Amino acid sequence: MTNWKNRIVRQETVPITDIVPNVKNWRKHPAKQQTHVKGSLDNLGWIRSVLVNLRTSDEWEIPHRNKKTVIDGHLRLDLALKNGEGKIPVEYVDLSPDEEKIALASIDPLAMMAETDEKMFEDLLSSIDCDMPEINVMLDDIGELCGLEDDPAPTQDTKPQISRAEELRKEWGTELGQMWQCGEHRVVCGDCTDPAVVARVGGGRSGYYGY
Repeated sequence: MTNWKNRIVRQETVPITDIVPNVKNWRKHPAKQQTHVKGSLDNLGWIRSVLVNLRTSDEWEIPHRNKKTVIDGHLRLDLALKNGEGKIPVEYVDLSPDEEKIALASIDPLAMMAETDEKMFEDLLSSIDCDMPEINVMLDDIGELCGLEDDPAPTQDTKPQISRAEELRKEWGTELGQMWQCGEHRVVCGDCTDPAVVARVGGGRSGYYGY
């Protein structure tokens, strides 16, 4: 059996100026995501470190060698800089140039492959008792993003407006005998008990119904 290598070197809190963003970072962060991540940091604090590559391998060319470069956590780094944070928690790995590219290209997409158990997730969200407005807005948006929306109000059949029949007929320009083609189906304005009307809408075939 093959043992997986532990590529994590260490975890520590370091001056924010010690690390640099990755020039190959392909992720973009819209305003709503920035707002919610900042809200999480403001209210919960750091609950996930920034993943940084030490780049000590001889495969790294100078000046890239030994440059502590972010693999995952660019938005957290950017928000920390804007917020004037002096230090941030990081988790160090030491990958080759090709390994860093693989990690950069795969971490987020692999997480996105996960599927949602909607019932469990809905139960989790509904069980949260939170008095932090920013977090509540974030959770609402996450629920909507995952397709968990409030149940729509039940629809009710519209009752026939017999007393307005003539008014509505004039409004919509309908006349007795008119027929419309709806895809493969036909709709006729007529008496469903009249054999001639039934034959017309059915095109001579059985199985058609008039109303």
